[in-house]
Amino acid sequence: MHAPANIHSLRNIGIMAHIDAGKTTTTERVLFDAGASRVIGNVEDGTALTDWMAEEQARGISITSAATTLHWREHQINLIDTPGHIDFTIEVERCLRVLDGAIAVICAVSGVEPQTETVWKQADQHGVARIAFINKCDKAQADFSGAVVELEEKLGTSTIVLQSPIFTADGFVGLLDIVTGSYFQFDESGRSQSVDGSAYESKAKQEFHCLCEAVAELDETFLDEHFGGELPIDEVRSRLTAAIRRLTLAGLATPVVAGASKFNKGVDLLLNAVVDYLPSPADIGEVTVKDVAANENVQVKPDDSEKTVGLVFKTMHNSIDGSIAFVRVYSGALKKGSEVFWDRVGTKVAIGGVGRMHANQYNEIETLTAGDIGAVRFPGVGVTMGDTLSAGGQFSMESFVLPEPVVAVTVEPKSVEQLEQVTEVLKYVVREDPSLALAYEGGQTLLFGMGELHLEVTLERLSREHGVHLRSGRPQVIYKETVCASHSHKILDIGTWGNSQGRYAGLAISVEPRPRGTGRTVSIDEVAVGPIREAIELSVANSLDNGPLSGFEVVDLAVQVSQIDIHPEDSSPAAFARVATSVLRECLREASPALLEPIMQCSIYCPDEYVGEVMGDFSARRGNISGISAQSGVQVIAGFVPLSSMFGYATDLRSRTRGRATFSMQFSRYQETPSQITNEILK
Repeated sequence: MHAPANIHSLRNIGIMAHIDAGKTTTTERVLFDAGASRVIGNVEDGTALTDWMAEEQARGISITSAATTLHWREHQINLIDTPGHIDFTIEVERCLRVLDGAIAVICAVSGVEPQTETVWKQADQHGVARIAFINKCDKAQADFSGAVVELEEKLGTSTIVLQSPIFTADGFVGLLDIVTGSYFQFDESGRSQSVDGSAYESKAKQEFHCLCEAVAELDETFLDEHFGGELPIDEVRSRLTAAIRRLTLAGLATPVVAGASKFNKGVDLLLNAVVDYLPSPADIGEVTVKDVAANENVQVKPDDSEKTVGLVFKTMHNSIDGSIAFVRVYSGALKKGSEVFWDRVGTKVAIGGVGRMHANQYNEIETLTAGDIGAVRFPGVGVTMGDTLSAGGQFSMESFVLPEPVVAVTVEPKSVEQLEQVTEVLKYVVREDPSLALAYEGGQTLLFGMGELHLEVTLERLSREHGVHLRSGRPQVIYKETVCASHSHKILDIGTWGNSQGRYAGLAISVEPRPRGTGRTVSIDEVAVGPIREAIELSVANSLDNGPLSGFEVVDLAVQVSQIDIHPEDSSPAAFARVATSVLRECLREASPALLEPIMQCSIYCPDEYVGEVMGDFSARRGNISGISAQSGVQVIAGFVPLSSMFGYATDLRSRTRGRATFSMQFSRYQETPSQITNEILK
């Protein structure tokens, strides 16, 4: 594969949405239409190119993000298909960080679903421009207009509808392109063909007029151009396209197109919209990086002749190519054999090769240029997500904010002989997927993750990919602790408990609660400096990581260390570490400690006849129902529920509703656990 002729003809985009909205199906049709694959893969029969993992094929869902490259209208499109399940949200987060644009796939039947709202907010945070693709217009219950309304109401975006789907007694038969006035029908392969649209001439004129007015309300330049005098219709269409692009790049509006990916209808027109309206790296412009040597922020621009800066956003390993790092090149170029500065380790490493990924296939190329996304091989080097690679200077980019794991399982090898192998493999897996975490407590190994499915898939991959077979315990909720009252305590230890020097230490600590979700703050009197201050900081951190109730992390409190009494001869860091630990533990015990549990936001999609039973069961799980609404023939029960009550819920819900109800949930917040439940947990 070749580099784009210029940076303006490059698009770095992702496909994102709620589970089952049709992301992977859309990706497969895009690849087929662009000639990047010869056959159309299908999720249902496990042949989707981007769902290459055995676990994805077995479950029919995307678990890991998959990158590929295709070409359309002399543009290079780097495309990443992201998972829709909340357990794999880190895959969406790290991809959106390096992408310039995205296709948000919305089901025409289900509308805007909970995970769509989540990924939309993530895209907002990263300033990613979007196109909305209303998929499944072929379904009998499809409601294109309703989905557009939900885009505006639930996601808070202004929509610019570019296409009008045409329905007859035969179903979804065509698309009216409002910008060009063309009418398209679909051939046997689903590709669009422009045909005589005279029957829709009146509709086309009316919708074109409405589109111009909608764009003029948002774009003053087009307002002046369009209403400032008579222009030929082709000129109006050209200026309208430019205005829609400006609005999309500025995040002021979202273009909306329609189709049915399963039958490949409208997918080629979606690709046209990607080229016409989503940004190139040149549109994104300069980014801020830190000059490590000068300890200051500088700007780098997407130019091959600039100093090289690239960000690693994902890693993977295969037996043929070894460790592979997925990299976005923000400036300069990466070449095989060249040396780059590795910011996390502070040393130079040699690049073993550069290439492009086609799902799990690595294809070698000569160079990754500015603005491009590709893969870099580092034999024997543990590069990981968030690392910056640079040349011509020593640079570092801001790393990633990781989601907080809420579930853990104990794991152990099935044989003692595998103990050393298991330890090494677990460390590697956590480096590849940073939303996992490891801890060692009481001789046990704990593997932390984002949910039951996340941990289940991880254990399956350990067995299949690495030959490591583990015994695992029941999933455990990750609780936290906090304080509900303020308390102060002071100790002055003058060394009476021993005869050695360096035993004198005195300080006071006060703790007070902070609002839920604000974390913790620690302030230490400036009297403490050097090793003594470091010892106090470490002791405070260790005590807060192991709370007084059951050893969980203590959050949502403010800690102040004051009245620090240092003897010029008989004080030592060890003495202050011991005293700080003793004083803080006393404060935490006396400040009305409480247990916090993770609360999940839940949406249950249920047929009418099962609503009463499902709602009753949800309430019995300590769920709080916040609302119920009708949507596409089912009732949507929305509410909040403790995670501890939801283990095994998928199986139970299927059993109660004969497999007709589904649900989704995502982490919402930590909330104080009722005293009765707290006592049961602490037992």
